[in-house]
Amino acid sequence: MSAVIILSWFATITTIGLFLTGIPVTQRIKKARSSANVAFIPYFAAITNTCLWLKYGAMTHDFTIICVNCVGLVLNLYYVAICYLYSKQEKSFLIPTIVSSACVYLPLLYVHYSAGSISFVQAVHIIGFCGCVGTIVMFGSPLATMVKVIKTKSTESMVFSLCLMNFVVSVTWSLYGYVIGDMFVQTPNSVGALLALVQLLLFVKYPSSGGPGHVYDLAARII
Repeated sequence: MSAVIILSWFATITTIGLFLTGIPVTQRIKKARSSANVAFIPYFAAITNTCLWLKYGAMTHDFTIICVNCVGLVLNLYYVAICYLYSKQEKSFLIPTIVSSACVYLPLLYVHYSAGSISFVQAVHIIGFCGCVGTIVMFGSPLATMVKVIKTKSTESMVFSLCLMNFVVSVTWSLYGYVIGDMFVQTPNSVGALLALVQLLLFVKYPSSGGPGHVYDLAARII
Protein backbone atom coordinates (compact mmCIF):
# COMPACT_ATOMS: atom_id res chain seq x y z
CA MET A 1 0.00 0.00 0.00
CA SER A 2 1.43 3.38 -1.03
CA ALA A 3 2.10 6.29 1.30
CA VAL A 4 -0.55 8.38 -0.45
CA ILE A 5 -3.28 5.81 0.23
CA ILE A 6 -2.23 5.37 3.88
CA LEU A 7 -2.12 9.12 4.50
CA SER A 8 -5.39 9.59 2.63
CA TRP A 9 -7.27 7.10 4.80
CA PHE A 10 -5.69 8.31 8.02
CA ALA A 11 -6.43 11.97 7.22
CA THR A 12 -10.01 11.14 6.27
CA ILE A 13 -10.79 9.12 9.40
CA THR A 14 -9.15 11.49 11.89
CA THR A 15 -10.54 14.65 10.32
CA ILE A 16 -14.09 13.33 10.20
CA GLY A 17 -13.59 12.33 13.83
CA LEU A 18 -12.81 15.94 14.65
CA PHE A 19 -15.82 17.16 12.68
CA LEU A 20 -17.98 14.87 14.82
CA THR A 21 -16.91 16.66 18.02
CA GLY A 22 -19.83 19.01 17.41
CA ILE A 23 -22.37 16.22 17.98
CA PRO A 24 -22.13 16.29 21.82
CA VAL A 25 -22.57 20.07 21.65
CA THR A 26 -25.83 19.75 19.69
CA GLN A 27 -27.04 17.09 22.12
CA ARG A 28 -26.50 19.49 25.03
CA ILE A 29 -28.32 22.21 23.11
CA LYS A 30 -31.32 19.95 22.53
CA LYS A 31 -31.35 18.88 26.16
CA ALA A 32 -31.21 22.48 27.42
CA ARG A 33 -33.47 23.65 24.56
CA SER A 34 -31.19 26.64 24.19
CA SER A 35 -28.02 27.54 22.28
CA ALA A 36 -27.43 30.72 24.27
CA ASN A 37 -23.99 29.70 25.56
CA VAL A 38 -22.73 28.12 22.35
CA ALA A 39 -20.35 29.98 20.02
CA PHE A 40 -21.73 29.29 16.55
CA ILE A 41 -19.32 31.51 14.57
CA PRO A 42 -16.72 28.69 14.22
CA TYR A 43 -19.36 26.57 12.48
CA PHE A 44 -19.90 29.30 9.89
CA ALA A 45 -16.14 29.52 9.41
CA ALA A 46 -16.05 25.76 8.94
CA ILE A 47 -18.81 25.94 6.33
CA THR A 48 -16.84 28.58 4.44
CA ASN A 49 -13.65 26.53 4.49
CA THR A 50 -15.31 23.25 3.59
CA CYS A 51 -17.08 24.85 0.62
CA LEU A 52 -13.85 26.30 -0.75
CA TRP A 53 -11.91 23.07 -0.22
CA LEU A 54 -14.75 21.03 -1.70
CA LYS A 55 -14.54 23.14 -4.86
CA TYR A 56 -10.75 22.81 -4.84
CA GLY A 57 -11.00 19.04 -4.44
CA ALA A 58 -13.45 18.85 -7.33
CA MET A 59 -11.18 20.96 -9.56
CA THR A 60 -8.10 18.87 -8.73
CA HIS A 61 -10.02 15.55 -8.75
CA ASP A 62 -8.83 14.74 -5.23
CA PHE A 63 -11.34 12.30 -3.74
CA THR A 64 -9.83 12.56 -0.25
CA ILE A 65 -10.42 16.31 -0.07
CA ILE A 66 -13.89 15.91 -1.61
CA CYS A 67 -14.93 13.18 0.85
CA VAL A 68 -13.70 14.94 3.98
CA ASN A 69 -15.23 18.29 3.10
CA CYS A 70 -18.57 16.82 1.99
CA VAL A 71 -18.93 15.28 5.44
CA GLY A 72 -17.65 18.45 7.12
CA LEU A 73 -20.06 20.67 5.19
CA VAL A 74 -23.10 18.54 6.02
CA LEU A 75 -22.18 18.29 9.71
CA ASN A 76 -21.49 22.00 10.13
CA LEU A 77 -24.70 22.95 8.33
CA TYR A 78 -26.47 20.69 10.82
CA TYR A 79 -24.68 22.32 13.76
CA VAL A 80 -25.67 25.81 12.57
CA ALA A 81 -29.26 24.67 12.02
CA ILE A 82 -29.49 23.33 15.58
CA CYS A 83 -27.97 26.50 17.01
CA TYR A 84 -30.46 28.58 15.03
CA LEU A 85 -33.51 26.50 15.93
CA TYR A 86 -32.74 26.74 19.65
CA SER A 87 -31.67 30.38 19.63
CA LYS A 88 -33.71 33.28 20.95
CA GLN A 89 -31.63 35.76 18.94
CA GLU A 90 -32.17 34.64 15.36
CA LYS A 91 -31.01 38.01 13.99
CA SER A 92 -27.51 37.33 15.30
CA PHE A 93 -27.16 34.70 12.54
CA LEU A 94 -27.72 37.22 9.73
CA ILE A 95 -24.26 38.82 9.54
CA PRO A 96 -22.31 35.53 9.85
CA THR A 97 -24.50 34.11 7.07
CA ILE A 98 -23.81 37.09 4.80
CA VAL A 99 -20.06 37.08 5.51
CA SER A 100 -19.75 33.32 5.06
CA SER A 101 -21.73 33.41 1.81
CA ALA A 102 -19.62 36.29 0.48
CA CYS A 103 -16.36 34.50 1.31
CA VAL A 104 -17.55 31.48 -0.65
CA TYR A 105 -19.38 33.04 -3.59
CA LEU A 106 -17.03 35.93 -4.40
CA PRO A 107 -14.03 33.75 -5.37
CA LEU A 108 -16.32 31.21 -7.06
CA LEU A 109 -18.07 33.89 -9.09
CA TYR A 110 -14.76 35.52 -9.97
CA VAL A 111 -13.39 32.22 -11.27
CA HIS A 112 -16.62 31.48 -13.15
CA TYR A 113 -16.94 34.84 -14.90
CA SER A 114 -13.20 35.12 -15.57
CA ALA A 115 -13.10 31.78 -17.35
CA GLY A 116 -12.30 33.49 -20.64
CA SER A 117 -9.44 35.59 -19.29
CA ILE A 118 -7.69 33.16 -16.92
CA SER A 119 -6.52 29.59 -17.43
CA PHE A 120 -7.93 26.61 -15.56
CA VAL A 121 -4.66 26.28 -13.62
CA GLN A 122 -4.95 29.91 -12.52
CA ALA A 123 -8.54 29.28 -11.43
CA VAL A 124 -7.39 26.30 -9.35
CA HIS A 125 -4.67 28.44 -7.77
CA ILE A 126 -7.17 31.18 -6.87
CA ILE A 127 -9.51 28.76 -5.10
CA GLY A 128 -6.57 26.98 -3.47
CA PHE A 129 -5.14 30.28 -2.25
CA CYS A 130 -8.50 31.33 -0.75
CA GLY A 131 -8.82 27.97 1.01
CA CYS A 132 -5.23 28.22 2.21
CA VAL A 133 -5.74 31.71 3.68
CA GLY A 134 -9.01 30.69 5.33
CA THR A 135 -7.42 27.64 6.93
CA ILE A 136 -4.44 29.61 8.24
CA VAL A 137 -6.80 32.19 9.75
CA MET A 138 -8.74 29.41 11.45
CA PHE A 139 -5.56 27.84 12.77
CA GLY A 140 -4.65 31.20 14.28
CA SER A 141 -7.84 31.36 16.34
CA PRO A 142 -6.30 29.76 19.48
CA LEU A 143 -3.61 32.44 19.71
CA ALA A 144 -5.67 34.50 22.16
CA THR A 145 -6.06 31.46 24.41
CA MET A 146 -2.34 30.71 24.15
CA VAL A 147 -1.55 34.27 25.27
CA LYS A 148 -3.92 33.78 28.21
CA VAL A 149 -2.15 30.53 29.14
CA ILE A 150 1.23 32.26 29.14
CA LYS A 151 -0.09 35.15 31.25
CA THR A 152 -1.87 32.95 33.79
CA LYS A 153 0.74 30.16 33.63
CA SER A 154 -2.14 27.68 33.48
CA THR A 155 -3.46 25.43 30.70
CA GLU A 156 -6.90 25.05 32.29
CA SER A 157 -8.44 26.79 29.27
CA MET A 158 -7.07 24.14 26.88
CA VAL A 159 -7.86 20.47 26.27
CA PHE A 160 -4.78 18.28 25.84
CA SER A 161 -6.47 15.45 23.91
CA LEU A 162 -7.91 17.82 21.32
CA CYS A 163 -4.64 19.72 20.96
CA LEU A 164 -2.90 16.39 20.40
CA MET A 165 -5.46 15.33 17.80
CA ASN A 166 -5.15 18.70 16.10
CA PHE A 167 -1.39 18.16 15.87
CA VAL A 168 -1.77 14.63 14.48
CA VAL A 169 -4.36 15.66 11.87
CA SER A 170 -2.38 18.73 10.80
CA VAL A 171 0.82 16.72 10.41
CA THR A 172 -1.06 14.07 8.42
CA TRP A 173 -2.53 16.62 6.00
CA SER A 174 0.83 18.36 5.72
CA LEU A 175 2.51 15.07 4.79
CA TYR A 176 -0.33 14.26 2.40
CA GLY A 177 0.14 17.64 0.71
CA TYR A 178 3.88 17.02 0.47
CA VAL A 179 3.47 13.54 -1.03
CA ILE A 180 1.00 14.68 -3.69
CA GLY A 181 3.03 17.85 -4.33
CA ASP A 182 0.26 20.30 -3.36
CA MET A 183 1.51 23.39 -1.54
CA PHE A 184 -2.03 24.66 -0.94
CA VAL A 185 -2.67 21.60 1.21
CA GLN A 186 0.77 21.39 2.76
CA THR A 187 1.32 25.04 3.74
CA PRO A 188 -1.69 25.78 5.98
CA ASN A 189 -1.45 22.43 7.70
CA SER A 190 2.27 22.89 8.34
CA VAL A 191 1.36 26.16 10.06
CA GLY A 192 -1.39 24.35 11.98
CA ALA A 193 1.00 21.59 13.06
CA LEU A 194 3.48 24.19 14.32
CA LEU A 195 0.83 26.03 16.33
CA ALA A 196 -0.50 22.74 17.72
CA LEU A 197 3.03 21.77 18.75
CA VAL A 198 3.38 25.07 20.59
CA GLN A 199 0.11 24.32 22.41
CA LEU A 200 1.39 20.88 23.41
CA LEU A 201 4.63 22.42 24.70
CA LEU A 202 2.55 24.76 26.84
CA PHE A 203 1.14 21.70 28.60
CA VAL A 204 4.70 20.65 29.38
CA LYS A 205 5.63 24.06 30.75
CA TYR A 206 2.31 24.72 32.51
CA PRO A 207 0.81 21.32 33.45
CA SER A 208 -2.97 21.29 33.86
CA SER A 209 -4.54 20.21 37.12
CA GLY A 210 -7.36 18.52 35.24
CA GLY A 211 -9.91 21.30 34.83
CA PRO A 212 -12.71 21.01 32.30
CA GLY A 213 -10.98 23.26 29.79
CA HIS A 214 -12.30 25.08 26.77
CA VAL A 215 -13.03 22.89 23.76
CA TYR A 216 -11.77 24.45 20.54
CA ASP A 217 -13.81 23.87 17.44
CA LEU A 218 -10.84 22.15 15.87
CA ALA A 219 -12.83 20.70 12.95
CA ALA A 220 -13.38 24.22 11.48
CA ARG A 221 -9.69 24.61 11.11
CA ILE A 222 -8.94 21.40 9.28
CA ILE A 223 -8.89 21.28 5.54
